[in-house]
Amino acid sequence: MVRIQADSEKDALGFIPASAYPQAAASGKLLIAVLESPAGQTYAGHILFGGTYPHIRVFQVYVLHRYRRKRVASLLVQSLIKGAEDTGYLSVSAKVAADLAPANAFWRHEGFVVLRSRPGGASRARTLNICVRELDTPRLFESHPDNVNLRFAGAPSVAFPTVPSYVIDVNVFLDLVKSRAKADEVRLLVSASLMRAVEVFVSEEFIEELRRAAKPSEPDPVVELASALPRLPLVPGSIIQDLLTKLGPIVFPARAKRNALSPRDVSDLKHLATAIHHGVNGFVTGEKAILKRAPDLRQHFGIDVVGTVEFSATSALADEGSTDDFRAGASGDALAISDLLEEHRAGARSFLESLKVPDAMIVHALSPGAQPLQRRRIEVRSASSGDFVAYASWDAATRLQTRVESFVFVDENHPDARAIASHLLREMACEASALGARVIVLKTPEGHISPRTASVESGFRTLESTSGASHELWKVAIGGAITASNWLNVSSKLKALSGLELPSTMPEFDGPETPMVFIGPDGKGVGLGLMDAERLFSPAVFLLPGRAGTLVPIRRQYADHLFCGASQLSLLPRKQAALFTERVYFRSPGRDFDIGSPLVFYESLTQGGRGCAFASAVVTTNRVVWAETVSDRVLLKGVLERETLAKMSKEGLISMLKFDHTVALRKPVGLARLRALKAIDAANLVGPKRLGSDTLAALFSEADALAL
Repeated sequence: MVRIQADSEKDALGFIPASAYPQAAASGKLLIAVLESPAGQTYAGHILFGGTYPHIRVFQVYVLHRYRRKRVASLLVQSLIKGAEDTGYLSVSAKVAADLAPANAFWRHEGFVVLRSRPGGASRARTLNICVRELDTPRLFESHPDNVNLRFAGAPSVAFPTVPSYVIDVNVFLDLVKSRAKADEVRLLVSASLMRAVEVFVSEEFIEELRRAAKPSEPDPVVELASALPRLPLVPGSIIQDLLTKLGPIVFPARAKRNALSPRDVSDLKHLATAIHHGVNGFVTGEKAILKRAPDLRQHFGIDVVGTVEFSATSALADEGSTDDFRAGASGDALAISDLLEEHRAGARSFLESLKVPDAMIVHALSPGAQPLQRRRIEVRSASSGDFVAYASWDAATRLQTRVESFVFVDENHPDARAIASHLLREMACEASALGARVIVLKTPEGHISPRTASVESGFRTLESTSGASHELWKVAIGGAITASNWLNVSSKLKALSGLELPSTMPEFDGPETPMVFIGPDGKGVGLGLMDAERLFSPAVFLLPGRAGTLVPIRRQYADHLFCGASQLSLLPRKQAALFTERVYFRSPGRDFDIGSPLVFYESLTQGGRGCAFASAVVTTNRVVWAETVSDRVLLKGVLERETLAKMSKEGLISMLKFDHTVALRKPVGLARLRALKAIDAANLVGPKRLGSDTLAALFSEADALAL
């Protein structure tokens, strides 16, 4: 009935392949309104949706004529919004033809605003309005029956990435190479990957499954083609078995209970387990059993499971902007990031007006303040065209001021919109907290999704007393390292700023999810994992007893690229790595770096280096990958060329270390002092050096990097 009714209104609803409906139904993304009567249930309407976390996209809303004007469509949309808010989504969007006046009026009535308009495509002479409703952003410490390792409103602990990464299963690949019914959707997925809108991987089990199906006596072109795809390394047997034990009862409950999983079932679970272990964002599949368990898999493992048709519709490049978009990250066009020049102020105003920022907010955001408390105003422009890409401003930090008001605006059509917003928010938090912990209040207009998403990743939340969607987000930035020496002082400041305080004694380090229990105003404990706490209060690193770190040497030419802009904003990055919140450090496979381990970067004396420790960060991901499969997009987050990776690799493998929470040390620590602190022995540092928790705390103190 859904397909029949949708096809009857193709002019209003657009064309969607028939295969999309069973996929959506299997994964819980097709809601149907029914009329209950003594005769049974009667179809009244439906809403078809999809998207990638944390954004939902509505593809269709339809109600039978005889049930219109009875709030059935509103019931469908509001049911979707409630479910999305309960599971931590940040926005819902829909495309509506500008010439459909009743449809546009409906979306306005449901609280949606037109973010932008774009042409409907070469084949349609119409304009599409992109309507967006921001949802109730996860609040600061909502009540929860289990306070340990609390997640905010169901959101997974992993940060939203700049470019989402997905693993595909074998059937998705075979749809393409065998030109099956969903081949067109897979082609869109591949196109999005080639344009670096997403990263697409396969697992080693993917290759093995194809080899098992091939004839052993002759070469198989399908296997050869698949072997050239970017693939994730094989997960160790003990780890994969542990994940299979957890996944079996979720995906195949009946067969797992009977201990009767088939080889095909086990293979499907291995694909999924590989995606989970390597921390990718999603798994693309046509397998209904897995799609059906999509909500459970995201709740337990923080992974999005989507069907091919839904994913292709979500990631289609034509939906994201016009042909004259800036392409800084995708095409190599650099971004000029600097303090706003007064002669550019009129251009900044025009840019903000084009983003539909309210006039009162524009006046406040462009205000320079007065000497000596001038507001920081940052412009981000395309280096080639000079056009504005983003603008941010915030209050000057002083020792007496504990609240900083800020604004971040980004061109939503820019392919790196969220990365740019993250960069500006990171610099803002570092500068605002340079003189001590501060509350940062971020003001965003309706529909500005990229700054809102980036801010939630950076630890911004709505206040607990706020009801409904709030466009004013709050964050506490601690601004340095917390050790035994300043633990009570930081706790006192945190209580004054947020009502929360640290327990009387520091907990012992027990891995990246060490429970950090904060005491609320009512005396009750609120629990977070260690890395979640550091993200919430960033820039911050809790140097708990027993938490070791690593001193990492890096040559000057690489440090200049990887950390460009870490200590000051008015620089023109020569590498895109400085733009990303999460960056990548490549090295030959060797001793592992623990996830959650603090890093201190040391610029070596080689080739005119300073010979000092100058920046800190925290390891978010550490895995061994095939050097030849590292995508161009990941290379942008590092500083090495592909040829260098090949030389560094061992048997084709390379260590890819991702780190976040990068902070420039206030006072670089020179070689002599590092030796005095026993962070470096008599020999010069030529490789990573493990630092005990006491040495690490002493180094941060020497670098004047403790929270003030």
